[in-house]
Amino acid sequence: MYQTRHTFIKAESRLADLIFENPGLLIVLEHFDIDYRLEDKCVEDICREHQINPELFIPLCNLYNGFSLHPLPALSGGDLIRLIRFLKNSHRYYKEEKFPQIEGLILQLDGSVPDRVFIMLKQFYQEYYEEVLEHLNYEDDVAFPYFDQLAGSSPLKQRQLFSVQEYQEHHTDIEYKLAELKQLMVKHLCLGASHRIRRSLIIALFELDFHLKVHSSIEEDLLAPLIARIESRQEDE
Repeated sequence: MYQTRHTFIKAESRLADLIFENPGLLIVLEHFDIDYRLEDKCVEDICREHQINPELFIPLCNLYNGFSLHPLPALSGGDLIRLIRFLKNSHRYYKEEKFPQIEGLILQLDGSVPDRVFIMLKQFYQEYYEEVLEHLNYEDDVAFPYFDQLAGSSPLKQRQLFSVQEYQEHHTDIEYKLAELKQLMVKHLCLGASHRIRRSLIIALFELDFHLKVHSSIEEDLLAPLIARIESRQEDE
């Protein structure tokens, strides 16, 4: 499942080869609304077909391949709509797939572990889930609609009601409690004979942790600076 090293992706890289090396890149294609029928096309071909800036697509793919975003790509206001769509799709993935998967695994432990262990684990996860859900809903309901308008011709009144500074202040760190949950699962909980469920649950938590860290990097290193530049430019006009 995990590899210690992946290829650094370039425009001429064949996307199908990259998927065979790291199937985790499939989620990047989904978030960009790209079909999986890749044939022998290179990254540049796929970007051209789907009208995606390679300067946006390639760094995000490399991020999922384990590389950092630095040096940061030079994005423009035209990339904002694509970036927001990517993040919205990632939210849907968390809400509709990853969190239900983890909750389902926890519920499978009912009856196979001591009641106090099950209740503690379920409560701990529920508190974490509610915290993350509040964060995602804030972005979906408040931040992203504003960013969508900012990418077009939003009225000045709307821009005055919200700013990227407010977004960054609300963008709290949601990784700490997940780290605690992983520590709890790996170091402290004895789940008896439920090894299969425990293993599946721990792997799912590590996958979620990876995705959320990538998500945070995209928002903090790409989205927020891009929004700040657009706001600054519009204020000068």
